[in-house]
Amino acid sequence: QYTHFTERIKMNLLIVGASGFIGSHIFRYARDGGINVIGTRFSASKQNLIAFDLSKDSIGTVLPGGFLSAGTPACAVICSAITKIDLCAKDKERSYNFNVRHTIRLIDELAKKSVKIVFLSSEAVYEGDIGYYSENDPPTPANEYGRQKWEVEKYLLLHHPDSLVFRLSVIVGDSPGEPHLFSDWAKLIQRRKPIACIKGQVFSPTFVDDVACGILLGLKNNLSGLYHLSNKEFFAREELARQFVYLFDRRIEKTGTEVVSIAESEFGFLDRRQLKTYLDNSLFEKATKMRFTSMKEVMVGFLGKLIKGL
Repeated sequence: QYTHFTERIKMNLLIVGASGFIGSHIFRYARDGGINVIGTRFSASKQNLIAFDLSKDSIGTVLPGGFLSAGTPACAVICSAITKIDLCAKDKERSYNFNVRHTIRLIDELAKKSVKIVFLSSEAVYEGDIGYYSENDPPTPANEYGRQKWEVEKYLLLHHPDSLVFRLSVIVGDSPGEPHLFSDWAKLIQRRKPIACIKGQVFSPTFVDDVACGILLGLKNNLSGLYHLSNKEFFAREELARQFVYLFDRRIEKTGTEVVSIAESEFGFLDRRQLKTYLDNSLFEKATKMRFTSMKEVMVGFLGKLIKGL
């Protein structure tokens, strides 16, 4: 479903935070689809990306002249954020400045240049006591990270209503070399350590390539407003971990890895984790007719690449 879907998309695309997990996949899909794309990096030393510090730089001073005003429609996907929940709680001022104040400053600067904004938000805007949230359910953030994401959402939808806001769930990949949930679980299995899951947590993990594809499809379809960009499948975290261990034992080696469920209060987190964060993606699916990749497909692909690397 990914091949040639960007045909006839004529735009200049800026990806802020293209060195990160999600941003790098969006950058690759846009580039491979023939889109004129530029990506920024903060600390990662990647030669094909432009250095940009969201906390102090003006985006207009780091981009090539005319990129955002060359007569071609311009769009910007904002991926940069401090996403670690406990870090946001531990250093509220720093995380708020980065995730809210400086992000809004960037949004306003881009909007003045008539750039369409795509902002990546999170399931963390919900408290997580109900689950299966739709875009009509009112946000009630359970932690500082969720409150920061919601504040930017509100600002965008109020002041720049032509923008596009995507709420994401837990994002996973099929590459063992990238930082995501399956990589973490594989490392624990290889070290013969148990996989500890929050008891009762239900979520909708989503393939990173689906996210990249969905964002570009949203732009292709000229979507605006708020959408849940997530897999329609949802799992108890411990059940998905058991399925991962089962496939690992069948395809690589039997390890007898234990999956344990522990109450959220026993993990020693600095800020709350939601229990039921799975999202209803019906609005986005109807708008794009996109098919999301099943978690079994992603896990099988991940383990296949892991085997090749052993």
